[in-house]
Amino acid sequence: LGNGKKTSPAAVSMGIESEVLEPQRVPGFKGRRCSDIACGENHNLVIDEKATLWSWGKNAQGALGLGHFESVLEPTQIPQTYRRFFVSISCAADASIACTDHGDVFTWGDDELGQLGHGNVFCKQVGGKSAEMKKSVVLQGVRIVEVAAGFAHMVVVSDMGRVYSWGYNAMAQLGTVTSSDIQRTPILIGTLKEHNIIKASCGLCQIGR
Repeated sequence: LGNGKKTSPAAVSMGIESEVLEPQRVPGFKGRRCSDIACGENHNLVIDEKATLWSWGKNAQGALGLGHFESVLEPTQIPQTYRRFFVSISCAADASIACTDHGDVFTWGDDELGQLGHGNVFCKQVGGKSAEMKKSVVLQGVRIVEVAAGFAHMVVVSDMGRVYSWGYNAMAQLGTVTSSDIQRTPILIGTLKEHNIIKASCGLCQIGR
């Protein structure tokens, strides 16, 4: 919960002790404005008033983007190699995605089911998980303005209203013609090309628009 105490969202490996049944202010953000927040299975992301990223929670798969795999109990600023302002964030179960004001997309965390969208070679190089933010090369040249994540799949929307998806596809949640259960790189959803999509959201195994 970001309050420096171990609570119980089912993260047994973090030594869960108790639940918090009423809203509490996160101490690390007292006096700080936040423009966006996202919650994964056991981790959280926040964009603050300066468009910088913060994260905390369970981190076994690197979903916090802090360059290590240790869980963090309090909000911690994510190191930014790229000098960009972040405008949209979302959390999968154990992975994260964000886009900047320049339309660049970054992913990090669990990549076992292709959630990060960087292809087979990258997944093997990092052993199926990455604790550092990585910019999407496949989407370079496409200005992304909105990102969304389901349990193990990602969806992004471009400034031209085009929608791209990747990740786990066993329930056809990617909305594409691919028959593969795992799509490791972004693919355009062709059936939506005639529509000007402005926002997307993901459920456990589906996409909404």
